[in-house]
Amino acid sequence: LLLNSIMFAFFERIAARHPPTFRAPWGTFIAKEISRPGFKEFFAGGIFAFLVCGVGVQSTITDEDRKGSKYYQQFVMGKK
Repeated sequence: LLLNSIMFAFFERIAARHPPTFRAPWGTFIAKEISRPGFKEFFAGGIFAFLVCGVGVQSTITDEDRKGSKYYQQFVMGKK
């Protein structure tokens, strides 16, 4: 309880120092972030990482690979 109150006070102190953009509603915050310089490169990098790590790696794994995986046997097949 004491730790929670200390953390709350710490974050309140940080929020008071930041510009109002960081305390704005989500729609305003996202609109402001999109308009920042360098956002396009950041967004393109995120999409690239998602495609390579999320879609690319998953598409190379076959059903035989999944059946031979101890993780798959324990966590995925165990839930069915």
